[in-house]
Amino acid sequence: MVNVTIDGVRVSVEENTTIMDAAAAVGVRIPRLCYLKDINATANCRLCVVDCGGRALQAACVLPVAEGMNVKTN
Repeated sequence: MVNVTIDGVRVSVEENTTIMDAAAAVGVRIPRLCYLKDINATANCRLCVVDCGGRALQAACVLPVAEGMNVKTN
């Protein structure tokens, strides 16, 4: 299990879970357009970008969670 914080809510999810799926598990909705679970991983529309504390915004639909990650969706 991986422990992450999304908009101040702590959640534990399986390894390789995307930020989008982890957020959905705690009721945080991240806007999406091109995302089709288990069908593609293109992240072309960039509508689902989130702040993970780095220099650039990341696409929540393709980025897996990492231990201790702090995600801000808005």
